[in-house]
Amino acid sequence: MALKKYKNKAIVLILCIWLLIMVTIAVFALVRSSSGQLVQSRAVAGNVRARWAAFAGINYAIAAILADDNKIDSLADPIFNSPEFREHDLGDQLSFSIGTEGKSLAESIQTGISGVSDESARLNPYIFLRELATKPPIDNADPLYQLAVAIALRSGLSLEYDPLVSVPDIRKLIAAENMAFNEVYGEDANLNYMIDWNENDGLLSFPPDNADAKLQGGYLHNLTLFTFQENCDSQGERCVNINTATTSELAATGMLLPGNILWIIANRPFFSRAELFSPDITPEEFIEPVTENRREALKSAVEKVLKNAANVPQQVIVSQPPTTEAVRLLFDQITIDSASYLPGQVNINTVGPSVLSALTGLNRNTVDALLSYRDSLSGGFTCPADIFASGVITYAQLLDIVEKITLRSNFFSITSTGKCSKTNRCYQVNVVVSRYRFPGQSAPYQILRQSAFPFNAFNND
Repeated sequence: MALKKYKNKAIVLILCIWLLIMVTIAVFALVRSSSGQLVQSRAVAGNVRARWAAFAGINYAIAAILADDNKIDSLADPIFNSPEFREHDLGDQLSFSIGTEGKSLAESIQTGISGVSDESARLNPYIFLRELATKPPIDNADPLYQLAVAIALRSGLSLEYDPLVSVPDIRKLIAAENMAFNEVYGEDANLNYMIDWNENDGLLSFPPDNADAKLQGGYLHNLTLFTFQENCDSQGERCVNINTATTSELAATGMLLPGNILWIIANRPFFSRAELFSPDITPEEFIEPVTENRREALKSAVEKVLKNAANVPQQVIVSQPPTTEAVRLLFDQITIDSASYLPGQVNINTVGPSVLSALTGLNRNTVDALLSYRDSLSGGFTCPADIFASGVITYAQLLDIVEKITLRSNFFSITSTGKCSKTNRCYQVNVVVSRYRFPGQSAPYQILRQSAFPFNAFNND
């Protein structure tokens, strides 16, 4: 009887212990679940906060781009060279960063690492379409040129450019050429134009890189399909086509004498605006920067000559080419093309050596010398033809290059990273934005492409 009594107590004790264990497990599971939900909710909240911080950076960069009202865009502009484009504290452990910490955007762009970059500094296959329609590709072994020509020939791009037609995805067009990943993306696997922790660690993680703290981009760093220029001058006025303009339209520029107009009409058609220059020009004639004051001075001088000539009856007008000075000052207002839009022109003031080599066919030494001369100028070139002042290109090369370059940029890539320090969560947003006002558009800018992704911050020391 006593044994049965102890046996029952033992069973009750075991049941109590088992019940206690089950309760403990349930409580532990509940605590873990609550803790997991709390961590998860914090991560979600961190993502949301970091996301809005990143978009704050995008809006900040767009506002700076819109505030830049220069008629000529160069790496000296605040949008490329301002120390303010770094990290911004929004308070409450929130921040956003644009570009590379400790570097100005100009430095970042030149090393291929940037949070804001100029799409017009990239090669656009559209630039070769008309050229390829009338003659075979030039003898240029540059692989970037070969790729751009292949895209132009096989992608179905229209010869009649329309900015309202959706732009194809350049990544898909490159993929159709069956190129290796490292050729397309280089070390920039996520195409954010910035060095991430996994892009500076050698072969430890994807993608493979050389761990030199410099971002080696692939073809995507140097190609675009977004860029175009309206066939207008810096004031937004339609350019005068020297191949079709009437005498009165040429005279309306205010910078041509009657003899100059006769010469232009007698010698057209022109295949380059630079054909208005004499083949005997010298680099020294292109050194003085083009300014509005000099344009106004030329107009006043022409007006004075015309007034004096009006007092001479039956004066014979002698055909004569315009002076180098007159052509340089007039260059922004004239065109040889009747199209409304000119796709693919590259900004000579922001372009890098790889793109310029592919665009022009110049060897790398010549390109480096040309860009070195550009960088010695305080605000870049003030006339496309002023590349001749570098002294490293010929007259024939000038004729070809000036129709492929511009001094203005309206399309930009922006990368902004928002960070929530409370949760160590980050959110990166990449956009391509245009400050060109498309027909029928009321907004001063348009986002043409956008991608975004969250990630955890890592300590890379």
